[in-house]
Amino acid sequence: MSDMDVMTPAEANPQNVQDLTLFVQTILQQMQDKFKTMSDQIITRHILFKLEIYLFCVLTLRQLKC
Repeated sequence: MSDMDVMTPAEANPQNVQDLTLFVQTILQQMQDKFKTMSDQIITRHILFKLEIYLFCVLTLRQLKC
């Protein structure tokens, strides 16, 4: 199972409370990791978009001054 795969109950097959607890903790950690990855991607896209707009404005203003 890779880092991006989600463990299913069939794969975990918890036999007791401890196994079930570990399964739930694992699922929650995987969800948190995926959420962090998605959040980072959104933030990066937002920053790059803002940078693109800034550069466009700067280049446009330079051309207008000439």
